[in-house]
Amino acid sequence: MVSKKYAADYRLENVRDKQGKLRTVAVYRGTRYTFKASPQAVRRAARLYALLTAWSVLCFGVILFLNAAVLRQFYVLLPVLCCLLPLGYLTVAVIYTFTSTPPLTRERRDKICDRLAHTTVLLIFFSGVSLLGAGAAVALSLATTEWQTWVFFLAALGIFSASCVMYRKKGAFDVIPL
Repeated sequence: MVSKKYAADYRLENVRDKQGKLRTVAVYRGTRYTFKASPQAVRRAARLYALLTAWSVLCFGVILFLNAAVLRQFYVLLPVLCCLLPLGYLTVAVIYTFTSTPPLTRERRDKICDRLAHTTVLLIFFSGVSLLGAGAAVALSLATTEWQTWVFFLAALGIFSASCVMYRKKGAFDVIPL
């Protein structure tokens, strides 16, 4: 069960509150982590990720509002729609990079480092498959090459290239235990 994944990292302790009542509080006892890179490099990488994530979300929105003939092919539309979840998780991970300060808990480390790496790989895969499918649809004359098709190609290429850059820069969020 997902909710119990980090339960071993916490211990319950009894403490007295301001009124003198005894309260049970969960205290983190697991390993703490910090970024390998300097704080300036982490902030710079977080800003780059935020910019590229915003660009990818914008490109995804453009694709959704297009009425391109190429999007009527299931092998183009399905991979594009599969980009929605990785984009959502990527957005949350980018928000965590701005809101988390070292030392990081194991849960925060997983939600930043692992999600950034996995979601960028998924975005590269799904946007690449949709580009290949759109190219095949145009080559087989299943879709016309009207202006919407070219906008789709540019937007899908925008997601693909932004994801490649993010994957290449994922090393800025590597962590080491304290």
